[in-house]
Amino acid sequence: MLTNKSRLKPLWRLGRSVMPLLLALVFLLVMLGGCASKQPTLAVDCPQPVPVPASLSESSLPVAQTYSKEARSWFEEVSNYLSALR
Repeated sequence: MLTNKSRLKPLWRLGRSVMPLLLALVFLLVMLGGCASKQPTLAVDCPQPVPVPASLSESSLPVAQTYSKEARSWFEEVSNYLSALR
């Protein structure tokens, strides 16, 4: 004779295997609902950038010029290395 406990056991196992699928389905529907909704347009008023004065764009200090030359040579080495990888 079957008891209530033996009848519920297979249903409980079914619930454990179906629950992740239901959660995945709900998550997918929420994601797709967010993608399908109308995105608000942002009104951004960006002023024109202020030009950098010539006195700030090029430094006349020897230390800055030396560092700039080292940085440019390093950048050129990296660019050549990455170009060689292609």
